[in-house]
Amino acid sequence: MVALSRGGADADVTREFDLSTKTWVEGGFYRPEAKGGLGWIDADTVYVYTDFGPGSMTESGYPRVVKRWKRGTPLDSAQLVYEGKADDMYIAAGHDDTPGYKRDFVTRTLAFYNDELYLIGGDGALVKVDVPNSAQKSVQRQWLALELREPWTVGGKTYKAGSYIVADFDGFMAGKREFDVLFEPGATTSLAGATLTRNRVVLNVFDDVKNRISVLTLGADGWTSQPLQLGDGQIGTTSVGAVDADESDLLWVTTTSYLTPTTLLLADAAAPAAPAQPLKAMPAFFDASKDAVEQHFATSKDGTRVPYL
Repeated sequence: MVALSRGGADADVTREFDLSTKTWVEGGFYRPEAKGGLGWIDADTVYVYTDFGPGSMTESGYPRVVKRWKRGTPLDSAQLVYEGKADDMYIAAGHDDTPGYKRDFVTRTLAFYNDELYLIGGDGALVKVDVPNSAQKSVQRQWLALELREPWTVGGKTYKAGSYIVADFDGFMAGKREFDVLFEPGATTSLAGATLTRNRVVLNVFDDVKNRISVLTLGADGWTSQPLQLGDGQIGTTSVGAVDADESDLLWVTTTSYLTPTTLLLADAAAPAAPAQPLKAMPAFFDASKDAVEQHFATSKDGTRVPYL
């Protein structure tokens, strides 16, 4: 599916593109210009959330209705999956095609940082994933992962705001409330991001505003953590993403520093001690060989150590 907008507008058109022939699919899925989207369920079925006519959009101007649409049928014959309220912000749905973990979800966004997640059962009924609306939620393979924006007390325990916690998704939906804490913020640390690969969890942590990448592995004795080796350790910014979370533990790593141009590297979360391999870099526009970047700290009147470069 390819989404095309005029001048970068929120409203766009979705068209089906054939990657083998490099052409648009004649008579393929086509969503007229509107705010919304299409998402694959299988080769002949999609979720569609868009402007279906009067009353189908929220007061915010986004889709209020999501439907299941079969290839070769008119859009107005698509079957209703979920209908939100007019004062909701955005309604959408998606299909996870991970082998062995195929699931379908509806997301109901009420406002920024305020959303609900529903699992679509085999009978079409929706079951809410009963976690805080404010939490950033993801479900991948066996894991339900939450990045908490507020403290949460559940199962007799309280988890701090800023924590990253995981649980077995099927167990959680069956009523269990057992979470593993993979990250808890400290005086100088916060979570910049989390990436799940096939067998690992990769955490990107700000430590005194410097990126620190760790690979977590679940074994018989619980979770273990190893640093991901990224080379020269220049002070800058680093982002991490899975190459293909269904197939491998490989990672795309993008780094930028004051003295080195933006560089793309390939790393393996299954072998975090092996240095990441540079693949491509932006051109350098000056000779930085005689320069250095250092981090120092200033102490404020209340005793807080403030990092600066």
